[in-house]
Amino acid sequence: MPVDWIAASLAHHASIPDTPGWEYGYLWWLMPYELEGQSYWAAAMTGNGGNRVMILPDFGVTLVFTNTDYNTRQMHQNAQAFFETEIVARLVAE
Repeated sequence: MPVDWIAASLAHHASIPDTPGWEYGYLWWLMPYELEGQSYWAAAMTGNGGNRVMILPDFGVTLVFTNTDYNTRQMHQNAQAFFETEIVARLVAE
């Protein structure tokens, strides 16, 4: 895969009006998060059930979540909460 395509896919191409700070690349959600008062961003692919692939470029980390909250209203919120309370908390601990 060409490096230029990867860079373009992770670049901002659309804003998400109902989710402040979130943007959209080519098939990637571009989302902000905060860690010890610093702002960072992650790229995420999300799917049914709360399944998710995330890239945290500032930390050189790629995460894969598998979940089974299929077809539920809270599947994406649950995955986001897990990211914020478990993953970000572990990054702080490191």
